[in-house]
Amino acid sequence: MLADIRRRLDDPNMELLSADDRKQVDAWRPPDDLRPLKLEDLPEPVVRRYREIDGTIGRVAMIFPIRVWANWDGHNLIRLSDVTKNVKLPSGATIDAAGHSSLFAAMLRSIAIDGPIATEAAFVGVVLMVVLLMRRARNVLLVLLSLVVGVIWMGGAGAALGLRLNFLNFVVIPVTLGIGVDYAVNIFARLEKESPASYPRALAETGSAVALCSSTTIIGYSSLLIASNGALRSFGKLADLGEVGCLLSALLLVPAVARVRRDRQSTT
Repeated sequence: MLADIRRRLDDPNMELLSADDRKQVDAWRPPDDLRPLKLEDLPEPVVRRYREIDGTIGRVAMIFPIRVWANWDGHNLIRLSDVTKNVKLPSGATIDAAGHSSLFAAMLRSIAIDGPIATEAAFVGVVLMVVLLMRRARNVLLVLLSLVVGVIWMGGAGAALGLRLNFLNFVVIPVTLGIGVDYAVNIFARLEKESPASYPRALAETGSAVALCSSTTIIGYSSLLIASNGALRSFGKLADLGEVGCLLSALLLVPAVARVRRDRQSTT
């Protein structure tokens, strides 16, 4: 093809062109020293990415997704990982691609399996501790109700803010189960020792202590909001929402339900 272009541009009729047109035609003429490129002709910064430790070149292949591909989308990472694993070569050998897509896809799959297990284990441990502390079934159910409501509020607020679970912030769920139950336990334990008429004073004293305890935890989580890593920021946001949800549930739900129970007991 290059030889044909040269032949056409070397036609004697080209001499009839003006000087400017002839200059432009000469610029289009392929150089005579053009030849197929070899590996040795590539710049070192390009070749370095494909050279192994022993100096071998030609065993490494790099895959670049199209520009519209969103590398932050977990679904895309899993799709790319599925495409680039168990690739069969003409020799019959099977190879896997390695990169951030396969790494994050493996982490996402691990979270999907281990996340529910860790959450269930944390919840079972919390239930056992509450049973040992509260003893009575009604008391246990009230404390666990407060915890569940707080976690539901955390999930709802996170969804409203557009937060999504990722490989780091999913730890917030079991952590919130372990920490958030303390608030309901302390407030309920104090209210059980008081009469309904003393609930406001008891709530002001114990509730303020519980709120102070939660605020120190919120301050610690909030320090993650200034992190440059998006996963750490999402961890701080979700953890703060869990603290606020469990605290409000303990301060509002537990006294209200405890008061209703006492009123019903007094009437019967």
